[in-house]
Amino acid sequence: MRAPGRSRFGFFVVFEPSYSLGCLAALSSLVRHASRPIAVDVLMRAQYRRAADEVIDKLKRKYGDRLVLRAVVVPPAILDQCDNFNFRAHFIAEILFRLYYFDIVESRSDYVIYLDLDMILMVDIFSIEQDLGHAALLHVVEAKMQDASRGVMPPHISRYLNSGLLVFDTTDSAALGQALLKARHIVNEIAEKAQFLDQDAINIAFYDKLEYLPRKWNFTLEEFTGYPLPGDTAVLHATGSRKPWFFRGGHPFSMWYEKEADLLELTFLGRYDFWWAARRLATRLKRLPDARRLR
Repeated sequence: MRAPGRSRFGFFVVFEPSYSLGCLAALSSLVRHASRPIAVDVLMRAQYRRAADEVIDKLKRKYGDRLVLRAVVVPPAILDQCDNFNFRAHFIAEILFRLYYFDIVESRSDYVIYLDLDMILMVDIFSIEQDLGHAALLHVVEAKMQDASRGVMPPHISRYLNSGLLVFDTTDSAALGQALLKARHIVNEIAEKAQFLDQDAINIAFYDKLEYLPRKWNFTLEEFTGYPLPGDTAVLHATGSRKPWFFRGGHPFSMWYEKEADLLELTFLGRYDFWWAARRLATRLKRLPDARRLR
């Protein structure tokens, strides 16, 4: 058993340009609260390298050696597999990258934490170790299973996880690799029906190999009922298609995003996505022909 406080942690995120502002806020909050230096792998497509470098440079200027960021370009063979599906709602192929992380990067950490880029850290991430008491391939926070997922879940699955924060235990790398491979096979099996494609696949593949973390580690928008937030909230997760960095988006978590933007000294024009409403309208119009064909 590992000695408390002595575990080695790795971190990774998946970058996509429309989440650049979220990336800035998420990683700023991560390192700002951390009790020791943070190293993060940033997975991305090759064509997004320039946009990612702009984010990385801003964070490096602010935090220096406290934050080490490594750009990791996803190989073409993996891109081909991830791009081979029709994604629903606001999801895109990048959601599948995390299922291949350990095929791309050799980890020497005891735990590897994946974070969605619509998260804000409220506490020292290393304090999560005190909640990793039982051995498991994956540590996650439980979430309410949506109706869209019930249709693809096997009958024995009664609990459901939100995959915005994933803590992988790398002690048994072979077993972890097998579970992730199983998740990728499940993606192929449920792709025609699943809306939350990667999350549903992770739920199925890891169902008997995981432990649930306290809810504070992934406080989602679905749980928000008003201010103040629960006093022990550790991670805010802005689930859904509307994000805190959308200009006049009215997101309940915007004040915490604004705090990170202030600390990073982002300008008014540099801290907001002004085009989100136009993109949403264009997406809806694009889907109208498909909706009509289904009638």
